[in-house]
Amino acid sequence: MNSPYALRVRDLAQRAGDMREVSVDIVVPSTLGAGLIAVRKGDQMHLDVKLEGLHEGILVSGHARAEATGGVLALPHRHQRARRCRIRRSVRV
Repeated sequence: MNSPYALRVRDLAQRAGDMREVSVDIVVPSTLGAGLIAVRKGDQMHLDVKLEGLHEGILVSGHARAEATGGVLALPHRHQRARRCRIRRSVRV
């Protein structure tokens, strides 16, 4: 498994009714997001995942938590310079 997002599920395949909960912290391998705000490469992400074995496959559900950072360029008023401010916000996905 090369991806930090990959989980081993072989033991749940073809075992309808079996369930496993996984809680894991990973290092984000590449920037997640677009534009001015994103979860940066190297930041921490926490995953709470529930894996449920079904007859047809495996149902995966869960939550991811990470801190997204970025900047916003404030519009200048007359005779003022543009200011850059940082935004830090916890986003629940």
